Amino acid sequence: MNYDFIIIGGGHNALVTATELARAGKKVLLLEKHAQTGGAVLTEELFPGFRVSSGARDAAQFSPELAARLGLSRYGLEFIEPEAVLHAPAQGREGMTLWRDIEKTCASIRLFSEKDARRYPDFIAFVQRMCSALQAVLDVRPPDLSNPGLKTLLPLIRPALKIRGLGRRDMMEFLRVLPMTIEELLSEWFENDCLKGMLAMISSTGTELGAQSAGTAFLFLYHSLQSRSGIRAPRFVRGGMGALAAALEHAAVAAGAELRCRSEVSEITIKDGQVAAVCLADGEEIRASRVISGLDPHTTFFQLVRAENLPVAFVRAVRAIRMRGVLARLELAVDGLPYAPGTDSSHLAGQAVVCPSLDYLERAYDATKYGSMSEAPCLDVVIPTLSDPTVAPAGKHLISINAQFAPHTLREGEWDDSMRQELQRRILQALHELLPGIGEHILHSRLLTPVDMEDRFGMSGGDIFHGQMALDQLFIMRPVPGWSRYRTPIRGLYLCGSGTHPGGGVTGAPGWQAAKAILAADKDEQTA
Repeated sequence: MNYDFIIIGGGHNALVTATELARAGKKVLLLEKHAQTGGAVLTEELFPGFRVSSGARDAAQFSPELAARLGLSRYGLEFIEPEAVLHAPAQGREGMTLWRDIEKTCASIRLFSEKDARRYPDFIAFVQRMCSALQAVLDVRPPDLSNPGLKTLLPLIRPALKIRGLGRRDMMEFLRVLPMTIEELLSEWFENDCLKGMLAMISSTGTELGAQSAGTAFLFLYHSLQSRSGIRAPRFVRGGMGALAAALEHAAVAAGAELRCRSEVSEITIKDGQVAAVCLADGEEIRASRVISGLDPHTTFFQLVRAENLPVAFVRAVRAIRMRGVLARLELAVDGLPYAPGTDSSHLAGQAVVCPSLDYLERAYDATKYGSMSEAPCLDVVIPTLSDPTVAPAGKHLISINAQFAPHTLREGEWDDSMRQELQRRILQALHELLPGIGEHILHSRLLTPVDMEDRFGMSGGDIFHGQMALDQLFIMRPVPGWSRYRTPIRGLYLCGSGTHPGGGVTGAPGWQAAKAILAADKDEQTA
């Protein structure tokens, strides 16, 4: 069969792209090397009876509008939004909890700081205004600065008006905040260390950036975009994240896309600067003039296309993309939850963090600058069984811990058994701040370092975002300057993964925007 488009990789963005192209009447073939689609959006029985979302843990950033457009509820997708948003332990006293209910949140903050409790509602309103403007910017395809004609610049009018509509004061605040450090932003609003440390973790997860790194205020807003609570709030998927992948797969098939699993692409054949075919690992060749890669830029260009088929300047730019995983994941199956004093299941049903201050976060980050794991890691913890008991045997729980910082490449040694054991020891030691005595309840454990994430999920450098979400790797510079509109120097080759605009996370936005761009390019070619 002849296909209009072949998509490489079955991650969530690729599935969104496949669905939109198929709905537009295109013949689409999606090739996935694993036994199931979804990429890092999956659920697996990691331990007997325990169904673990071992990649992405929640769908907080997945647009409800996109879910509705794709009709995902028809395929069984159900979101769970716990009342608790964030919780942080406090030594010797009741911890602080941020709730979806702002009055309840202020009551918790008031136990630590009356001043911060008064300022918190204004802060949430401010964040919502900033997020509204940022969303308008990210919803637009980056302009082609090499051809700044009217057609290119017209789409920028809407976000420009949105920013201008903030009013003079907030417009200037929006432009001021984006490059700020999260330490600067939070210190302008709050005085309490526990509150600032907790909020700073929103901007930090998965990034090689600390509290004093430029652009972390932008990341705070980026991760909070789809939240109705102002700040990023967990949105779990009933049955685990694999249910989201399954719904996306059903939507793609219903639209007419053909999906083939256990079909690993080993090469994209290029002839005279044009895509000619894709070759599978088993030797099969499928001819195609248009191919879309949902893989990260390093994998796409250096493993499938190969550098000799690309312009030298482009190769240099792609090599410069920073893909540096710093996130470790520890999964625990436990027979009970030993709560800290003043804490119960309602406080921990959302997200919990161990990051008692901005200084603590910065010290943890310092280690990765020297190629070492953090002595006292920052933890981002979810206990999905508190919201969805179906993912574990009755009376048992799952604990999923993101730990930072654990660099992909260690300056001394490698991620051998002794290093892994030491990392797990440090994570559990920090976890005792949240769940004292948890070590006595562990039934099973599994640790993933960034090296494991690279091997398991195909993320170069173990980078969960397919390229660090730093200011110099965003918007018109994502994935590289001059190629931010899903095209590549190879005719007929496009990108649709998290390494493209607007960026990483389980959003579906790169896949959606790539599909729109590709369909527009297809229309232009037909009318040319």
